[in-house]
Amino acid sequence: MKTKPTIITILAALMLGLTPTLLTANENNQNQEARWETYGPMENSTHFGPSKFNNGWLLDTIVYGSLEMKNVVVQGNLTVTGLTKIKDSEIQRSLMVYGTLMARDLFVKGTISVQGKTKIREATINGSLDAKGKTYIEEISIGQDLNVFGPLEAEKIIIQGHSSLQGNTECKESTFQGPVTVNGLFLVKDSIFKQSLSAQAELVELDNCQTQDITVADNNSGKPQIVKLKGNSLIQGNITFTNKVQGNVVEIGKNTQLSGRVINGELQKH
Repeated sequence: MKTKPTIITILAALMLGLTPTLLTANENNQNQEARWETYGPMENSTHFGPSKFNNGWLLDTIVYGSLEMKNVVVQGNLTVTGLTKIKDSEIQRSLMVYGTLMARDLFVKGTISVQGKTKIREATINGSLDAKGKTYIEEISIGQDLNVFGPLEAEKIIIQGHSSLQGNTECKESTFQGPVTVNGLFLVKDSIFKQSLSAQAELVELDNCQTQDITVADNNSGKPQIVKLKGNSLIQGNITFTNKVQGNVVEIGKNTQLSGRVINGELQKH
């Protein structure tokens, strides 16, 4: 195991009646190199084994093993192969994780890419979020695109770019500034879609949502597709089904407004 500071530094400080500063640094002090522990060898900025980083800054860093990181500024890219837990940290370029990512209070200037389960709360991502696996995101802002391959649960998110959601999606209290493409069930509440919504889904359910045009793309199931509009939803455009199946339905609640037409489907008021 490698640790900082060295044993000699610690002993010398104790003999002088001092406390080593790297061990007692204020959590908000980013003017020093982060304290780190790696249970394995290290070469330059590559750590081979489970690692912990705390309180300070790092340069470009690669970890082969699990990582726990708190109150750290990474002045470059961070790449991890293994379970990754991050809190109260900033990454000034991009984050790539091969494994599970669990993050909170995170700022990333570049893109986050995850191949594994993703759980992020209270984060700002200036670039895109690319996640392959089950994904849960809450209170995050994404400056570019959201790409998810797998089931998604989202709450209080803002996406500036295009959203590509390849899996069943549940979402609430969110804003999509760019176009949205979905492949899977799409259940959304209290959200705003500023541009078009295209869903290759058996069921699209919008409750108290505002959208533009909605396209329900053929999901090749041979079955009718359903759009349910609930609450005070406002659809400022058409709802178009692209399949050739009979029985496509738009179910609309009494408080929902649809400014356009239903194309290749039937409108049913409830």
